[in-house]
Amino acid sequence: MARILYGVTGVGLGHCSRADTLAAQLGDEHDITFVTSNGACAYLKERGRSVIPIPGFSYAFSRGKINHADTFIKNAVHTHRYLVTVSRLVRLLRRLRPDVVMTDFEPFTSLAAHLSGIPVVSVDHQSVLSRTAVAVPSGFEPPFAVARTLASLMVAHADRYLITSFFAPPVTKQHTVIVPPPVRPELLGCQGPEEGHVLVYLPYENPRKLACLCKNTPEREFVLYGPWRRAQCGNASFRTAGSDTFFGDLSCASAVLSNGGHMLMTEALYLGTPLLAVPLGGQVEQAINAHYLSFLQWGMCEECTCARAWDAFFSKEDRYRHNLSTYPREDTTAAAHAMLGAMEDVISRKCQDDATPWKEKGGTQHTGCGVPAGTLEHTC
Repeated sequence: MARILYGVTGVGLGHCSRADTLAAQLGDEHDITFVTSNGACAYLKERGRSVIPIPGFSYAFSRGKINHADTFIKNAVHTHRYLVTVSRLVRLLRRLRPDVVMTDFEPFTSLAAHLSGIPVVSVDHQSVLSRTAVAVPSGFEPPFAVARTLASLMVAHADRYLITSFFAPPVTKQHTVIVPPPVRPELLGCQGPEEGHVLVYLPYENPRKLACLCKNTPEREFVLYGPWRRAQCGNASFRTAGSDTFFGDLSCASAVLSNGGHMLMTEALYLGTPLLAVPLGGQVEQAINAHYLSFLQWGMCEECTCARAWDAFFSKEDRYRHNLSTYPREDTTAAAHAMLGAMEDVISRKCQDDATPWKEKGGTQHTGCGVPAGTLEHTC
């Protein structure tokens, strides 16, 4: 049994959902304590996890897009609090004495572990920006350079990097491997129906705008999740994000409309459900996810939520569903097995980076979704 401290960023629910899924796949024989912030605390506590709350980074939004200047100011004013958090985590590590620290894009736990001499294993998707030759959509080169630097800084001291991804660009750095994304137990064995409601997860859009778009497509029923109260508006059913009905509604959906968050995207792909991705403005990682989705012909990428985009997607829905029949659905626990292998290696070697036999540069990657670097066109 290993004693694990698992740091999870509190921005969005995709990170804590992935961490909770991987923890379930690791099994009860490991002692796992989570460290996270914001809404992820409640999400993990509701699922019976041991959680220690800490302050965390957050985004500032303006008109449905990330405002980078306001985001910087919003977080910069809390610099002292973040330094205190690292110091507090160092003391926590001395008390808990974990065998390894896992991190899903949470910087404070990995930094505290590095200062304490405890091995770190990173498990996230954002490292695809900094540790692979990911194809960058045309026009996104300048913001990508910034995003790549930030991704490197967020988890700068890990001993092993596991990247969960439905696409597999070439790995460019040592101690890095790409593995298929995990799937929540509630969805295992499920298959999205050809006829059913459309699930919409666009939480930063105006709900009135979404209701109007649903009304313009009267032949379909829509279930919309976001930061709003439960309500019915014509053919649109509004429900609160994070509620227990989400997984059931996802598994019964015939199509999904969402931003470019990786976790929900991979779950829709696993179910064989066509996806329309509208990346958040200013979120380069989401833009890359959406463009790979379009490049692989498993769904559509659009720059904005509008009637034209919805109509174009629905007209190609059957084609995407047919293409998804070849999506690899077998390796849903590969990430957990890779975690165990990485944990065993770093625990036994205690950060001896120059003497590891475990999946060196260009290590084994899952097949079927590889795209050469530099070949991705701007398809939105």
